[in-house]
Amino acid sequence: MRTVTSGDQSCDLYWLCHPQEKKVKQAEDIVGSSNKSNRSQQKRRSHLKFIPPRSAKKPKTTDTSTYASVASTSTGDHSKETLIELSKEKKQLMGKLHEKENKLQKLRLVKLYRTKNDLTQLEGLISKWRSVSQEAAQALLEHSPTSRPTPSMTELLGYLSISPDIIHYDTEDESFY
Repeated sequence: MRTVTSGDQSCDLYWLCHPQEKKVKQAEDIVGSSNKSNRSQQKRRSHLKFIPPRSAKKPKTTDTSTYASVASTSTGDHSKETLIELSKEKKQLMGKLHEKENKLQKLRLVKLYRTKNDLTQLEGLISKWRSVSQEAAQALLEHSPTSRPTPSMTELLGYLSISPDIIHYDTEDESFY
């Protein structure tokens, strides 16, 4: 389509032949621009509203048991007792929801740890550190001062607040396993 320029205005030849459609197009442009200005005003106002993060969004589910007590009351006639019962039920449901969310978060962490860490490699590292800690405890016991009576390994581990099970020490046999 050719464009004819006259002064500051440029118009297509189509609009010269169809002036009625041009008026409709201009009206649509005005409405469109007002919608744009409304959107920009909404954006300016949106910072005043609290928008929760994506992780805080909860899926909406309809539980019919929640509304059973409302349906059993007379039509629109809610007494204080009914409202109190509903608020207690809401508290219980919110508590259950909170517990389920915590459990879900823990399960997600376990899944993340399992996918992120290779269990066979971790088991190898654990056994390596366990053997090193056994050697260190044995060396510490051997280098204890001679002026005092030498403590047993059980006493040394108790003094250092180390659980004998962590480094595989048997307190009855007084040996590592």
